[in-house]
Amino acid sequence: MCYKENFSKRLIYLRDKKGITQQELADNLNITRQSLSLYEKAERTINIELLAKIADFFNVSTDYLLGLSDVKSQNNDIKKACKITNLNVHHPEHYQGKRECIDIMLDLFGIEAVTGFCKCNIFKYRFRADKKNGEEDILKAQWYENKLSELLNMKKELHKNGQVY
Repeated sequence: MCYKENFSKRLIYLRDKKGITQQELADNLNITRQSLSLYEKAERTINIELLAKIADFFNVSTDYLLGLSDVKSQNNDIKKACKITNLNVHHPEHYQGKRECIDIMLDLFGIEAVTGFCKCNIFKYRFRADKKNGEEDILKAQWYENKLSELLNMKKELHKNGQVY
């Protein structure tokens, strides 16, 4: 698969996951919706400045956007630990092309329940890290912390727009 196709799929995934329209993302990136559409259809090659801007907007690495890594984090320590341990906490191999369980939980149980779930998992993995799986548990806790932050931002946006969550 080529970089444009990887980028296209990940851009659509991240935009959908964030629950924003093409127009909203385009406005945030200071590009036209038509340009964004071409990126999402893999019909235009992205420039490096816009690639970095998109990575910052979604808080993911450019390697993730290009499909060079399944580790979303921009934190180099986390990326290095994943590479050394061959650990892929952020998007395990068996989830490729599928929705993650936590996203389905969000649909079924709502944002409040999944926020609580994330908090409990953060506590669990941090609590047991030195007794059980060490760095792997720390990385899992960090994944849930990132998901919790994402959910809290989502709640803030929904509240700002007068929507019920």
